[in-house]
Amino acid sequence: MLKGFKKNINYLILFALVAAFTCCSPKNKFKVLSFLFDGVPQEVVSDSISKPIKAIVVDTSTNKEVVAEIKTTASIHPPFKENNCKACHDQYAVSFSSAPLQKICYQCHDDFGTKFTFLHGPVASGYCIGCHNPHNADFPKLLKRKDQDVCLYCHTIKDIKQNEVHTDIGTANCTECHNPHGGDNQYFL
Repeated sequence: MLKGFKKNINYLILFALVAAFTCCSPKNKFKVLSFLFDGVPQEVVSDSISKPIKAIVVDTSTNKEVVAEIKTTASIHPPFKENNCKACHDQYAVSFSSAPLQKICYQCHDDFGTKFTFLHGPVASGYCIGCHNPHNADFPKLLKRKDQDVCLYCHTIKDIKQNEVHTDIGTANCTECHNPHGGDNQYFL
């Protein structure tokens, strides 16, 4: 009798470990573990990003999923923070998107193609990740760079200063005058 009990408890522990490491969201993980065990502490979910978060990522050297600790950043994409990889990625191949990038972004964000007459090149081509990091970033709005550095990654300061309006641009942020996604005139003013 004891032998059968030990076998069942081993399966139960194995099931709990598998469930604990494969459940994407902390909420689901808590549900599974608290169903199996008494006294499971509920994970404290906070909007504060002062602590590193854990996420399932793909190790490019082995192409396998691993749990990694992500450093604290200025902005974290909510699906990434919630470990909701399926919101953007194919559930069977986490390293791949579930649809073309632009369609994925427009599931939650404004479709700028319907909003503006003129679109910024990266926006028109669906290249959101040219400026934004899809998971987390050191700058607000998931930007890869800050202030002018976002624009100067593609646009040269020499070309910009050829326009007489920009000769004394200094360190002004381009988005003070231009919408980075598009607008109803050619220069997105």
